[in-house]
Amino acid sequence: MLKIDTAHFLTIGLTATVLACACAPSEAAVRFEGQVQAGGGPVANSTVTLWAASTGEPRQLGLTRTSSNGQFTLSSDETVGADVILYVLAKGGEALVNRGSGDNPAIAMLLVLGNSPPSTVVINEMTTVASVWTHNQFINGTAIKGHALGLRIAAGTCRALSIFKPVAGAPPFKTPSTAARRRRWPTSRRWRTCWRVAPRG
Repeated sequence: MLKIDTAHFLTIGLTATVLACACAPSEAAVRFEGQVQAGGGPVANSTVTLWAASTGEPRQLGLTRTSSNGQFTLSSDETVGADVILYVLAKGGEALVNRGSGDNPAIAMLLVLGNSPPSTVVINEMTTVASVWTHNQFINGTAIKGHALGLRIAAGTCRALSIFKPVAGAPPFKTPSTAARRRRWPTSRRWRTCWRVAPRG
């Protein structure tokens, strides 16, 4: 009969605990930078808010304003669980393609980041369309909420859209060129409709 004394039992338990902590996926604080764009140019003085979406009401994790060239940095010390997706809402500001027009409160841009955001992002019309299209059933006003699996699937679909993928080697805070975007759109005859709705730069 196998006998384990107290010292061996404690050693095995301690080893298992250490291994479990080392192998478990770690939750980390959030930090990223980006630029808000409209019409292909930056949006200055836009209010950018980071939200955490889950089954309940979304929680605000960070708030900042864009600089004169539309850039911003957002961070939060709060760890994000696996059942949460992050999204960013940019509201108001002055679109510099229409310099001198002043603050435009009608500007509202959305970007769904998923559970772990990249280090740099761009928020513009294309990310807004991709985010709204994939999360339509979860959006109520400016809030996103829903069951964890549905939110994860929608966020994954949003990232998978061709207009949402960054082009390798592209300079920071730049949207892909028209030619680069079109290379990712389907070219077979049965997908001709996609060419008519492909984003134009």
